Amino acid sequence: MECFTVYTEEIEGAINPERYRNILKFENQTKIKDFATVVNESFIPAKKYPDKTFDWLRIDNVHEGGILSEDSIIKTKGEKINKSSVQFAKEGDILIARLGPSLSNEKILVAPKTNNELVVSNEFIVLRTKDISPEIVVYILRTNKYLKYVLSKGRGGTPSRLRIDRNDFLELNFPKLDKRLLTRIFGLVDGLKSSIKTKEAEAQRLLDSINDYVLGELGIKLPELKDKMCYAVNSDEVQNKRADAYYYQPKFEEVEKAIKKGRFEVKTLKQLKGLLINGFDYRDFTEDGVKYLRVSNIRPNRFDLEDIVFVPKMEIKKDINLKKGDVLLTRKGTYGMAAVVEKESEKYFISSEIFRITLKKELDPLYISTWLNSNIQKIIFKRIKTGGIMGHLSQEALLDIKIPTPPLSIQNKIAEEVKSRMRKAEQLQKEAKEDLEEAKKEVEKIILGEG
Repeated sequence: MECFTVYTEEIEGAINPERYRNILKFENQTKIKDFATVVNESFIPAKKYPDKTFDWLRIDNVHEGGILSEDSIIKTKGEKINKSSVQFAKEGDILIARLGPSLSNEKILVAPKTNNELVVSNEFIVLRTKDISPEIVVYILRTNKYLKYVLSKGRGGTPSRLRIDRNDFLELNFPKLDKRLLTRIFGLVDGLKSSIKTKEAEAQRLLDSINDYVLGELGIKLPELKDKMCYAVNSDEVQNKRADAYYYQPKFEEVEKAIKKGRFEVKTLKQLKGLLINGFDYRDFTEDGVKYLRVSNIRPNRFDLEDIVFVPKMEIKKDINLKKGDVLLTRKGTYGMAAVVEKESEKYFISSEIFRITLKKELDPLYISTWLNSNIQKIIFKRIKTGGIMGHLSQEALLDIKIPTPPLSIQNKIAEEVKSRMRKAEQLQKEAKEDLEEAKKEVEKIILGEG
């Protein structure tokens, strides 16, 4: 049992304990509405601006701490965003996840500079500040105590259904940032920023180096690739295949030739797999039960369980009982990301947007996963995917992808080197995260007058 006191002047809106258990008060305080406004004009581009080119940022493409993945911002015509409701954002706006599970993952960031007008998922609150640094506001919003405070104002009951109302967000208490506070926070942030960026950059360099290392070991030289505006395709090349022009871009044939010219025999996934099956769709999440992997939980060669959800224990007729050594591949949305199932992951369920691939014995699962995550395979995935913005991979198309198959000893060697580089990168990322957590604690002390 937990007891706490709430004064009548603190009661706003719904009367329930959770809403008031994490109230934050500051010695000198203001409201967010006093220095910022919420941009809240939602629209569907296909209906309003079908011919306009946008840069589109979806919430699934933002990782913890506001880190954007390589393909986070999608350049696309409005006509292709025909179902999703979006909103405009400008460089320097603050983007805050409105959904409980996402916000607990600290999906809070400053909108980046883009080449075209930026539209963002309607799952974000778009906050535009006046006369105050958005970076400083973001540092405060990301502190653990402030996040708990924001979540306590959510509506919807269970954490998996929690929503942050835009008007409620504007009414939140916030420290009045006078010159003294700003100087202390800036000093702390500037001191750590360089260290954190250096570690994150080195970690990214290690991860990026994996691709060149793998291609080098396989003897594959990727030519310079460019899209062509005009090219000819013979009718016999189209027979029993797709008829869209992009599929026949000459660069794809160049990639296929480069793979075949490597040192080792090339086989199709159909020749290498035992089973290829996707999971099942379930949306009614529970507080506990069986961990349910979604696309957002799969990262290249690893799992990210920060926003894991649970589903009830149940009998599944599909053969999706995971086993160590299975390869999981995302098939929809952020498609084409692969990771290997370890012993501790065997009891997870997978969503319908993830493939389970079992492999024949002469294959190293991490080697196969690394190949599927490679830049060269990403090019092929872009060729074979179907659908517009929310592209997806079909089983039929996947079976035909080409994979170099060196002897098992060389696969093992490549897998071990990949593991080593990933471990070093993860250690650097861990250290950067620890530095960030320490910074958040120090910011908390400053804004609460405790340090």
